[in-house]
Amino acid sequence: MHSTITEDEYLAIEVVNAARYEFVGGQARLMAGASLQHNEICLALASLLRTQAAGTGCRVFMENARLRVNAQRYYYPDVMVTCVEQNDSHHVTDPCLIIEVLSPTTSDIDRGEKRMAYLQMPSLRHFLLVDIEAGLVEHLERSGPDAPWLFHQANASMTLQVDCPVPTTIKVGDFLSRP
Repeated sequence: MHSTITEDEYLAIEVVNAARYEFVGGQARLMAGASLQHNEICLALASLLRTQAAGTGCRVFMENARLRVNAQRYYYPDVMVTCVEQNDSHHVTDPCLIIEVLSPTTSDIDRGEKRMAYLQMPSLRHFLLVDIEAGLVEHLERSGPDAPWLFHQANASMTLQVDCPVPTTIKVGDFLSRP
């Protein structure tokens, strides 16, 4: 799809189309498939977070759940958590945690366009970029919507602390090992 479309046209396409499209500035962008390693990492992280979310009212979503950043941007993050009741059954609007697992075809978009869009969301407290090739996780965190973003980096021998849905220790080596 190359012509400019409206948000309503995009949402209508998503309802009838089996393929997933992200929506950026009037353009629908077809999502590519992921590697098995990518899928395993997403599943491991989503499983850990889902266990932590049990009984908290928070919900964990993976890959096929659409995120509405604003009327001009819809994405499919690899993993996200929200602790806010969602008003729409088709997309998340208030995530507190987003995780993107980098691949050669998505790295530039994830590190650039998506990162900039995600960091503008008032609800977001943690953003993780999982770099499979480098064996690293980049973690941006803040304590609230007006707080500055702090940057941390971890390798497979380290842990990360996130507090969405609850204080959780993520042992990087449990899901990411250097190739």
